[in-house]
Amino acid sequence: MRWPILDVLLVPGVDWADYFPATGAAKPRHVARLTANLSFLLERFRAYSVTATVGVFGETVRQEPELVLAIHAAGCEIAAMTDTARDPWTIPPGALRDEVEAVISAISELDLPSPVRFMPPFPSNQQLSAAHVAALREAGIQQALGCRGEGIDSLPLSTLFDWPLAGTVARLVPVWLTRRALGPAGGVLCLTPVDIDPGAPGGGWGRGACLRRLPRLLGDGFVAAERRAIDVAG
Repeated sequence: MRWPILDVLLVPGVDWADYFPATGAAKPRHVARLTANLSFLLERFRAYSVTATVGVFGETVRQEPELVLAIHAAGCEIAAMTDTARDPWTIPPGALRDEVEAVISAISELDLPSPVRFMPPFPSNQQLSAAHVAALREAGIQQALGCRGEGIDSLPLSTLFDWPLAGTVARLVPVWLTRRALGPAGGVLCLTPVDIDPGAPGGGWGRGACLRRLPRLLGDGFVAAERRAIDVAG
């Protein structure tokens, strides 16, 4: 099969509880907040005819299958993150393979296209080791998003003065500067549901401003990445 890949925007499906695990938030509240914020992003994407690549945890697929189906219905590609691990860089390669395979299996059970791209929960263009690249390829991954590694195709985040356009940087950089950074580099912008959640803990750090700037970001057509497709055997 051939699954269209629209490199427009990377959206790791993480919640503020993933950023601040010490908050002790109850799991139901975590899930409800992720659902509300990600659903809001999907609504904005549809309104502006924008597509995104959304990475999800395996546990999210199992707990919130309707949310994952809504991502697909919005025309977005679903990428595999990890199953439950928040830091894929610190787990052994074999464990990473098992985590990614668990995500792919959970998504396939929803009769959705099997992901062929891997997105770390917190993309930052960090380098993958050769062993981790081999583990991803064993799991059926053909491209890494927001991370790099020899032996696997990768799509890096755009950078501004060597800072990737993700997290706090994405929340604070003005729209005009964001568009300049996205220009000739061919990388992408990375937002999370946390980035448009002004009620998240941690002092705000531009979340309200990012929420106000989101319509202009989408309306101005910040897309800079190459639109490509990956051939998937079978």
